[in-house]
Amino acid sequence: MPTDSDDERLAALRARLTPDQLETLRRRLGADALPPVAEPPATPATPAEGTGERPLSATERRFWFLERLAPGTGRYVIPVAFELTGRIDEEALRSAFTRVVARHPVLRSVYRERRGVPYALISDGPAPAFRTTGPGPVEAGALARALAAEPLDVENGPLLEVDLFLREGGAILLLRVHHMVADGAAVQLILDEVSALYGGADAEPEPAPDYTRYIAWQEALPQEASAAFWRDELSGADFSLDLPTDAPRPAVSTGTGAELRYRLPPEAAAACRGLARRHSATVFMAQLAILAALLSRYTGRRDLVIGVPVSGRTRTGWERLVGLLVNTVPVRIRLAPRITAHELTAEVRDACLRAFSHQDLPLDHLLRAAAHGRPAADARTFQILADAQTPFRLDLKTITCRGLPVDTGTSKVDLAFSFQDDGVVVSYDRDLFGLPFVERLMGHFVRLAVAAASTPDAPILGIGLEPAPPVRREPPSTETVSALIARHVALDPAAPAVVSETVTRTYAALDDRADRIAHLLRTEGAATGIPVAVRMDPCLELPEVLLGVLRTGGCYLPLDPGPTGDRVLAGVRPPLMVAHRAHASLPPACDGTRVIVWEELEPRLTERPEAPPPPHPDDLACVLPTTGGAPPAVEITHRGIAGLVRETHHVEAGPGQVFLLLAPPSSPAAVFELWAPLCTGAALAVPPRRPLTAADLGPALRSHGVTVLSLTAELLREVARRPGVLSGLRHLVIGGGVPSPDELRAVRDAGLLRVSLVHGVAETTAFGIAGRAGTDHPLLLGRPVPPAEAHVVDDLLHPSPPGVPGNLAISGPGLARGYHRDPVATAARFVANPFGPGRLFLTGDRASRRSDGRIEVLGRAEPAMPGPEPRPQDPARNDRAEQEITAIWTDLLDVDEIERDDDFFDLGGHSLLAMTLVDRIRAGLGAELPVRAVMERRTIAGLAAAVRALGRLPEPSPAASGDLVLLTGGTGMTGRFVAAELRRRGLRVRMLTRQRSRSRAVELGGEPFIGDLADPASLAAALDGVTAVVHAATTFTEPHIDVAATRTLLDRWPGGPMVFISSTDVYGAPTGRVCAEDAATPGGYSPYADGKIECERLIAASGVPYSLLRPPYVWGPDPYCLWQLRMTACAPLARAHSTGRPVAAPRDRGHAWVDARELAWITAECLTRPTSGPLNTVDGHFSWYELATEAVELLGLDCPVTPGHADEEVYLGNGLFDSTLSARLHGPRPIRSWRETLAEAARLGERSRADQ
Repeated sequence: MPTDSDDERLAALRARLTPDQLETLRRRLGADALPPVAEPPATPATPAEGTGERPLSATERRFWFLERLAPGTGRYVIPVAFELTGRIDEEALRSAFTRVVARHPVLRSVYRERRGVPYALISDGPAPAFRTTGPGPVEAGALARALAAEPLDVENGPLLEVDLFLREGGAILLLRVHHMVADGAAVQLILDEVSALYGGADAEPEPAPDYTRYIAWQEALPQEASAAFWRDELSGADFSLDLPTDAPRPAVSTGTGAELRYRLPPEAAAACRGLARRHSATVFMAQLAILAALLSRYTGRRDLVIGVPVSGRTRTGWERLVGLLVNTVPVRIRLAPRITAHELTAEVRDACLRAFSHQDLPLDHLLRAAAHGRPAADARTFQILADAQTPFRLDLKTITCRGLPVDTGTSKVDLAFSFQDDGVVVSYDRDLFGLPFVERLMGHFVRLAVAAASTPDAPILGIGLEPAPPVRREPPSTETVSALIARHVALDPAAPAVVSETVTRTYAALDDRADRIAHLLRTEGAATGIPVAVRMDPCLELPEVLLGVLRTGGCYLPLDPGPTGDRVLAGVRPPLMVAHRAHASLPPACDGTRVIVWEELEPRLTERPEAPPPPHPDDLACVLPTTGGAPPAVEITHRGIAGLVRETHHVEAGPGQVFLLLAPPSSPAAVFELWAPLCTGAALAVPPRRPLTAADLGPALRSHGVTVLSLTAELLREVARRPGVLSGLRHLVIGGGVPSPDELRAVRDAGLLRVSLVHGVAETTAFGIAGRAGTDHPLLLGRPVPPAEAHVVDDLLHPSPPGVPGNLAISGPGLARGYHRDPVATAARFVANPFGPGRLFLTGDRASRRSDGRIEVLGRAEPAMPGPEPRPQDPARNDRAEQEITAIWTDLLDVDEIERDDDFFDLGGHSLLAMTLVDRIRAGLGAELPVRAVMERRTIAGLAAAVRALGRLPEPSPAASGDLVLLTGGTGMTGRFVAAELRRRGLRVRMLTRQRSRSRAVELGGEPFIGDLADPASLAAALDGVTAVVHAATTFTEPHIDVAATRTLLDRWPGGPMVFISSTDVYGAPTGRVCAEDAATPGGYSPYADGKIECERLIAASGVPYSLLRPPYVWGPDPYCLWQLRMTACAPLARAHSTGRPVAAPRDRGHAWVDARELAWITAECLTRPTSGPLNTVDGHFSWYELATEAVELLGLDCPVTPGHADEEVYLGNGLFDSTLSARLHGPRPIRSWRETLAEAARLGERSRADQ
């Protein structure tokens, strides 16, 4: 379609006005909006184009580059289709197209390349490709779509093709023109000339303008003023918008697209016309203003850059010039938080006029001038395009010509909006968006346009895109915790309420003891509204003490022992505290708190007093500690807890169910674990007075017959590694994070009937959102837990559209009253509810709402993690490829000092130079790199690695002294010794570490880089400036994260040696055979081993110089070593020690080990001599009996060890491993025995304890 764009109207306006009138208009609009036009320089005499070679215009060069990026596709073909009705003169139509092509040599162009420089070759005027088919039946839409997707060969032509499909009563005409020879305006010129010449008209139209003169004018045009304008206009601008997508963005776009033709309702079209009239703007400018407001709402951005194509025909006579003149200019639109529709329309008008007045600078030159010369891997400078169009027109005299829509099935950008008088054509990238998203987007456009026109002086960003959710009229709970429990006391007093290993409390007994406790506490000062601290370990008596506090009318404050509980105690300062004797001490700031020792209180429970008056639903039930520290606690009401436990459709609750109290009493999860069973008639099992480990959990569940269990995601990781632990459960509730798909599959394999994921905090009384767990999505996905209501809102508390990330907010009667004694913090997070009665709690989490109403929790709205401190660039290594490419860059970019990690486009490179660079690399190094390689590997190091991957050059020399090595897992035991060895060899070590381990990295002499295996952005940033990688980190329990992290490192790694610390677990359990490095790695042994196998495969296939080290158990002189030994290899000994029973251990020497120092030495050596394969890094073998007898003494355990068959599973990998290759690497270096290494670790452990 031709571009009916504002720059043409501006040019026509200038042509009609006198200089005085132009000056008057400039004063009215502002000098920047309509600057004077400098006359073009005199065009040098150029022969009229006819045949032969010619240079390319700047825009042709850009499209040549784009074509090279996506060769063999129809992405840059312009299709035009008409339905012709009437008697068609086929020969006349053929003749008309032939004469048009003869008039415009640019239409006879093909494009070739010589030594990396493209040029146009013009033929002597062959007839265009004109094919006739039929007559016969034709399905117009399918035919047009099929042919529109066919590519045109830019190197051999023709680049204009016509197909005429004859059918009864007429025909279908399809014209296809490559964008290299025509833009939308040129296509309409072609159609106009065909219309004039059809029917055998003898008179030729006026002589056509010469495209070569346009090229000469463009090359001679002064650029300094326009470059300065764009530098200022785009200073600090960001071209990316981060639109929400239906699918993850691929690394390189496939270009697959679709179109939606959306007819605007009359009221929306009238709204845009009204805004335009009021501000002397075009309708397109008003439409662009509405679009900018809409995109701002979808992205949260207030500074947008939208690409607007302009025809480029700004000079007299060029309006009839056929060729590629179109340019795309960035229109920068800034939206103040409270900008109105009137103000935004004026802002967009001025931004468009500024941009259109400086449109002659080609886009590539513009981007370089504005320092935006970093095209994406698919050269999508803009994510959004917008223009104004009119339909293509064809007039063949007596034949009726009706334009047909043609969907090419391709996309050039994420979203392109072509506005027409009464509608808009939206082209979208199908890799990113589905049709429902685009339909919803346009529905919001209409809503925004109509609302903006009716309230033009109201903030446009405050207009709701979604209708307000319906207000739930369901009455809030009028019950209290005490009343709910009393109901079940009356229904079945003999039912078990609280059970321990030896005692069962019935509901009647619980009720009786709670009343007696309440009586004694009232005599000590407990009363309505008074907080009573409870500092007791989980035990049989804990629920009755808490219920007793509630029956005084007061509220309980659960405290952990230790500093955290002291902090909360000092912040709340309750007048009373009930505590076990071991936890009865008070911090200095709490002198006013009276301590009641439970062991002294219990004997006084002798008389049953009269029932106290019941609490009100809005009375406080609990003051729950927060996790952040300030404010210290949250106030939760009876109504909140009653609402949580009354609606039990999200959990299996009621008589016959058994819950386990596993969470610390001070956590939000304990509110659910305590009161959900007791308020519904179920039983609550209480474990012994010690934290349960994953190993203890199975017996506890089986002994109590637990049917409902609540676990944190962290504990689930340990449980998932122990099959059978969860057998017998009916329902598992997982909170505090999201487990991996592998962990979810593991628990589903246990036969559970139901697995739920929940999200909530103390402020929402435990759970706000709950959903069924699946294994196909990595995030929590669920619905609000009644009576709570969940909302995803923008910063102005308007509902965010489905799929658009926003702020997660919870409303409903279950909300906490607020923060204890902190009205300021309460007012900041608990705000007025715009969707109904009550308040709205802003959780601080990001979320999005799906079209089916489910909420997807995306995580905390945290600031980005800091990167490393700036470091000096490393010199290029002695590598022929890097030297050759550096010399080419120096020549092409005219830059004297180039670092190996500099970016080609940052230094002034552009698309044409990229093609020249590829040609020079081909000539100098014999490597056939595609142009895309320059886009994806923008550095010297990256391009050199790409050349080496083609097998043309040897690998680079190894890491040398002073080089920077990235070490993952550097703060673990193995990493500590690797870091020391690398530093001993003069290498600098960058350690990827979490914030909490930063000081550890500094102590080890490393350069900390804050990041995480699960954060691809931090991994990619950590590679900046490094010359080698030692990848030793592992999650142990989340292999999908390990694999994704390895893939990220390889995708971003510019070359150089990589050492991967794998494991002998990759061999499975090879009992009775010796495994050499070439032994099979079948997989299936464990998720951890499968993750290692996949990482090894990725590295081996990557083309980087690599070494795969497969250690067994790693021991070293480190105090952590004995702890690791106790928790892993010798865990059976530790369990036998706790029970006092002997251990039987086999004598077979089927277990392997390596000293951490030896592994570190081999790791460093592999940076010098990459193995290009695996190494078994094994120092020797031992038997379980040998290790057990030695470890009993080292670990101070009291359990006899006897030879024999193990009577329980031994968590130690079996297998003998051939380490011949490893021995060749380290030569005659002395090897320590495992006994010597463990003895060193024990001595260091004793010294460390003595120092403390």
